[in-house]
Amino acid sequence: MKHEISSTLKLPAITGMNLEQIKDAIARGRTVHWANRGYEVIRDSVPQYLIHCTMNDSYIGLTHMDGETMNGEEKQFFSPAVEYEYYAVIHTGDDVCRADAVNDITNEDNETVESEIFDALESLCLNNAHEKLKEECS
Repeated sequence: MKHEISSTLKLPAITGMNLEQIKDAIARGRTVHWANRGYEVIRDSVPQYLIHCTMNDSYIGLTHMDGETMNGEEKQFFSPAVEYEYYAVIHTGDDVCRADAVNDITNEDNETVESEIFDALESLCLNNAHEKLKEECS
């Protein structure tokens, strides 16, 4: 059976982020800041993680040379809450529940956030959270 879903995915703010949480959030298209919104953590093409000061366009490594000690305390890193409008096609039946297609969704930096949507849709299936999927995804 095929279901079409058009909805909003609301991702809560994350505060007090460790190194792995920061890298994971960036990989998923989330924006991560240090101290205030004037400092954004980015992943460049090398790839390396940097803290970018948007006020004067300067950069510092997210970590010291050891790759583990962060330039800043965990409690200073945060990712603001975000909302994404999305459309998806869900296929269900015979103990299968999967998302086949999701429209191109991007965050404020035009980075794709499709993995967030697929995770949310998988959660819908696993938790029977959506009325249209309750019977097919049990």
